[in-house]
Amino acid sequence: MMRNSRRALSVALCEFSELGKSIRIVMQSYSATVYAIVIVVVSLHSGSEPMLRAAITSKEVTITPTDENIQGIIDANLPGTTFTFQAGVYRLLSIKPKDGDRFIGKPGAVFNGSELLQFQKANSRLWVAVMHDKSPEAVGGTCETGAKNADGSAYTIGCDHARNLFWDEKLLSRVATLQEMVARKWFLDPASQKLYVADDPNGHIVELGEAASAIHGNVSNIDIEGLTIEKYANIPQSGAIACGDPSVQPMPQNSGWVIQNNTLTLNHYSGIKLIQCPNARVLNNKLVRNGNSGVDGIATDNSVVENNEIAFNNYALYAQWWEAGGSKFVHTNNLVVKGNNVHDNIGVGLWCDIECQSVTFASNQVDKNSGAGILYEISVQGTIKDNVLRLNGIASEHTDPWANMAQIQISASTDVTVDGNTAVVGNYGNGITVVQQNRGKGKFGPYWASHVSVEHNDITYLTSRSTTTGASEDTGKFYGPIEFDYNTYHDAQGGNSPHWRWNAILNWTQFQALGQEAHGKVDTVIAKQDLALATP
Repeated sequence: MMRNSRRALSVALCEFSELGKSIRIVMQSYSATVYAIVIVVVSLHSGSEPMLRAAITSKEVTITPTDENIQGIIDANLPGTTFTFQAGVYRLLSIKPKDGDRFIGKPGAVFNGSELLQFQKANSRLWVAVMHDKSPEAVGGTCETGAKNADGSAYTIGCDHARNLFWDEKLLSRVATLQEMVARKWFLDPASQKLYVADDPNGHIVELGEAASAIHGNVSNIDIEGLTIEKYANIPQSGAIACGDPSVQPMPQNSGWVIQNNTLTLNHYSGIKLIQCPNARVLNNKLVRNGNSGVDGIATDNSVVENNEIAFNNYALYAQWWEAGGSKFVHTNNLVVKGNNVHDNIGVGLWCDIECQSVTFASNQVDKNSGAGILYEISVQGTIKDNVLRLNGIASEHTDPWANMAQIQISASTDVTVDGNTAVVGNYGNGITVVQQNRGKGKFGPYWASHVSVEHNDITYLTSRSTTTGASEDTGKFYGPIEFDYNTYHDAQGGNSPHWRWNAILNWTQFQALGQEAHGKVDTVIAKQDLALATP
């Protein structure tokens, strides 16, 4: 290990010599500023070789909310500058960084993507505001069918419109016509760009999300820390923090973003979106109450998502089957998702889909998500271990769950290990399931549920409903071994409840008769802390 580290350091120092000319040019141009080469050791996950990250560290620049043209300040400085944001609200700020830039927020530094609206009386029952941003509203995305607003009213203008109205920090529901206007609603006339409310806005803070992103671009080695980023009107496949800009083709690799200790909330789509962003680290953030999800990624290899709270996302009610919920990654290798608290999202808690490879979900707490707790879908070589998952799959109350919406669900994936997890199943949702359907094929071959090992897990059932652990297929057969063994089940009926499945729903004796759980066991002991979760 020491030899490998010395060799890596030697290689890094050789690479630094190539920077010599650039450094001399920098120091000649900015003789009053001291520049230094810094080696930062970043461990991507346990057992991995350290990644040596070289950067030119330049001067620090302090920015205040009263500064004009903040993008101009960033443009005027060299790559690798540290920008420190003092406390205050930076309204409608959208930054395009340079390679190596750092954005550090002092306590109370808030990037706010909304406009503060000023109203006047429109008529006897309505107030009107004229928007500052006259650009057309971004429209797109797939919304949940049959959805209703939080107040139970009709969902007529929903997720596919990017602008949200915030009344004293609370979302108001939107209507499609002026004739529908009643209290606690709002309407935007796209022709005049006038916005109407039926409640008296005097004495209230009323904001309209307008800016598309807070920090975005095709650059590498960006650090973002200590900021609150809220109320951005970002569109599908984008984030309030957006590593990677797919509008630029061919799109480069944008390596080494570190996003830590931030709060991202009330943004219309994802809090963080990573596209072709290998070696990213998303650490210790609060990713809560965003319109679609907390953090998503595409082709974000060798990355870590660790110790974040990912909660209450998908307020805009995007379709849960599309990509909404806590977090979703696709086409990603060697991703580690660990130590996160993932709860109360409308959709899947943690999800890797479409040819993910060698992805690990470890030691996460995953509770009360409406879809599956952890879903590994049409992918290979997954490891799901030591997670605690409770009462996920709530949406199955309104659907036919089959073997879906489980605490852990392996869907048409190969070479997956599910080991050492604790699952608590309530009235709805399933335990740990494997699902085989005809999903076609990809670069790893057919999408088959095969070589799946589910062992040493602890599963508690709080009711006698047919919430199940096991496997189902609708293709006529399974295409490789699927093994459940050494698992412990807690069932008040002692194995007589219908808590297992192999296509058909089975009891414990029937499940063992199929060759499963040769060393597994069932008892009738329900832990007190689990009993407290039971719904009357």
